[in-house]
Amino acid sequence: MIADYKKLLLATDFSEHSEAAALRAMDIARRNNASLILFHVVEVDAPQVVPAEWVEKKRNEGEESFWVYDAKKRLAEFASRMHASEATQVVCSGLFSPKRDILKYANENDIDLIIMGTHGRYALEVIMGSTAVGVVHRAKCDVLTVRI
Repeated sequence: MIADYKKLLLATDFSEHSEAAALRAMDIARRNNASLILFHVVEVDAPQVVPAEWVEKKRNEGEESFWVYDAKKRLAEFASRMHASEATQVVCSGLFSPKRDILKYANENDIDLIIMGTHGRYALEVIMGSTAVGVVHRAKCDVLTVRI
């Protein structure tokens, strides 16, 4: 039985891998009449740079770093370039790692399918802890990795 995908999450880092994944995500969204969320994690505010409590306090106060502002702009440009301007756009200021933030968002928002690009160098990814590998192994929903 083929899954009925209604909420898709495209995790993007704006690379050429993400563009290939975006094309696939838009096709799946169209075929399933599903909503598409473009998602990017900004890693600048990571706990090793500043205390996580400070980042969370600033986020709760509605303050936005330059890095988040820039990522929102880049995500809008990515959406426009990929002809996906109607997709919901979410930028997360990462407190942990991209894979943990992707999984957290997917779990909290009932995502049916996570789509992300990968460069396909599996042995190196396992050693270095690739985002795609981490998401594939820990996601509660289906995950599609798109290789170019």
